[in-house]
Amino acid sequence: MKNNISTMLKCSMLIALSIIFGKIFALKMPYGGSINLSPIPIIMSSLIFGPSWGIYAGFTYGIIKVILGFQVPPATNFFSIIAVFFLDYIIPYTSLGLSSMFKIKGKIAASLGITLAMIIRLISTTISGIVIWKNLLWPGLNILAYSLIYNSIYIFPETILSLIICPLILKFAKNKI
Repeated sequence: MKNNISTMLKCSMLIALSIIFGKIFALKMPYGGSINLSPIPIIMSSLIFGPSWGIYAGFTYGIIKVILGFQVPPATNFFSIIAVFFLDYIIPYTSLGLSSMFKIKGKIAASLGITLAMIIRLISTTISGIVIWKNLLWPGLNILAYSLIYNSIYIFPETILSLIICPLILKFAKNKI
């Protein structure tokens, strides 16, 4: 029980760090999303403590993101709000907890896990763009291409940053945590 409390406290600190990192951004997109380091602490919770704790951290972070800054969809019916809640917040951030899903250990497993988690995040936010945010486009634009490009603009750089920074942190932090 003591170990679970200790792990929960460490994950909570990593969630708090994600919230702080989320406020410091290099690029803020007009309809949500930004390039920042907020995924890294959530990914680290998964890589250090396992996918269950990573999913806990990602889910909790997603809920906190909703509380701190829910982006209201252009169509404000109940379905749109629920869809944005899940597709833009819960699924993308919870998926970051899957970064340690591979049984093998090391940089390759971490890189594969991070990449897969970010792909799930990209798919979820792209579906949200197709289903919910399409009303903001000019007629005639390809909604799939637009949504994929829009979301890739901030998710791709965050993926690269995570692939560089997380293995470095893991190398130095594994023995100290």
